[in-house]
Amino acid sequence: MVKCEECKKEFELLTGTHLRSHGMSTYEYRNKYPNSSLGYKEIIERKKVTCLKNYGVTNPSKSKLILKRMQKTCSENYGTKNPQHSKYIKIKKFENLKKRNPFLFMIEDIKIDKNGDPLGHCKNHLCENSKEQGGWFKLTYLQIRNRITNLNIGTGCGDYFYCSEECKTICPLYGIRSDPYKKPDKSHTQEENQTFRNHVLNRDNHTCQFCGKKAKYVHHERPQKLEPFFSLDPDYAWSCCEKCHYEKGHSGECSTGNLANKIC
Repeated sequence: MVKCEECKKEFELLTGTHLRSHGMSTYEYRNKYPNSSLGYKEIIERKKVTCLKNYGVTNPSKSKLILKRMQKTCSENYGTKNPQHSKYIKIKKFENLKKRNPFLFMIEDIKIDKNGDPLGHCKNHLCENSKEQGGWFKLTYLQIRNRITNLNIGTGCGDYFYCSEECKTICPLYGIRSDPYKKPDKSHTQEENQTFRNHVLNRDNHTCQFCGKKAKYVHHERPQKLEPFFSLDPDYAWSCCEKCHYEKGHSGECSTGNLANKIC
C-alpha cells in the first residue's frame, strides 16, 4: 500500500485519475514528492515474488513460458491443462510417496486409479477386495501413513490395509505381534516348570525373600525370554509375594511390556 501525500489516504496504486482530483499530473506529483512512491515498484516486486515461488524465476515473461510448458506436460500426461488440477496433485503426491518409501512398495501392492487415488488389497483373504480374490479398494493416506509407521517400528502387529471394520475383525492376522506360524521354542515342559517352582517355594519355606510375607510366586533373576538357559536353575530364582513380584521384579527395564517387545 502507498500513501497519497496530498490527502493522506492509502491506495494499492496511485493513478493519474486520483492525482487529477488534486489538480496535478503524475509528473508534477513526483517533482513535489520525490521520495514518495506511486505503487508501481511494489506491484512489480510482488509479481517477482509470486513468479519465483510458483515458477522458479523472477521474470514474469519467462514465467508465462514455464506455465505453458507445464500446461503442455499436464495435458500430455494427466489429461488436464491446469497444473493445480486435483488429479495432477494426487498423482504427484503418490509419486513422491513412492520415492520416499520404496520399502512400502516392496511389501504392499499399491497402484493408482484413473482419478489419481491410491488402491490397495484388503488383508482379509475372504474379502472380495483381497489379493487372493483379485480385488482392489480405495486407500486413504492415513492408512498408508499408519502402515509406513508400522513397518518402520517393526512390531509386525497390524495396521494392514482393511476395506472395512468387519474385515479387520474377521481377519486372523489383525493384532498379532509375532509370526502365527512359528512354533513356540520352549526349553522345558509344564511338568518340569511345576517341579522347579515347588522346589524353590519349599526351599524358601513359602516365604517372600523381600518382605517376609507368604510367597506364592517364583521370580527369575535372569529373564526367561532373554536367558532361557537359566529358566530352571534354582540358584537364579527366589520366592516372593504378589506385590514384591511386581515391584521388585517386573517394573522399570524388566517390565513385562519391555521384555515382550525385545527380539531375541
